[in-house]
Amino acid sequence: MKKNFVLFFSIALLTACSEDDNNATDPVVGKWFIAEVNNVPGSDFTLSECNTNSFMTFNADGTTNSVFSSEVEGNCLAGASTNSEWKQQASIYTFTIPIPELEDFSPLSGTIQFNADTFTFTPLISSGTTIVFKKG
Repeated sequence: MKKNFVLFFSIALLTACSEDDNNATDPVVGKWFIAEVNNVPGSDFTLSECNTNSFMTFNADGTTNSVFSSEVEGNCLAGASTNSEWKQQASIYTFTIPIPELEDFSPLSGTIQFNADTFTFTPLISSGTTIVFKKG
């Protein structure tokens, strides 16, 4: 009886551990709104209230969906939906940010610092630039 209990307990423990390892989800997965943009190289871009409606959805399968909103003749309009891919290797994330002023640099690779319901992305090519996203 003791042998059966030990065997059952060992199998349950191993199964539980392997499932937890396989189900780990990257904290970037989800819908994020662009909340702040600082120091875009070669640009005087400033984030407007309308631009803060822009978002990115990071999917667990490594795909993204994003929409950039901007003012056109006084109206805040959402642009076309854009699909792309994202990846994370070690502590470096790579993805395309839906800001027209950053299109020449896309996809961007950089670091992400998570803080409660926000994350700050700092591109490797411009350590003075930061883009803050807020969980949606």
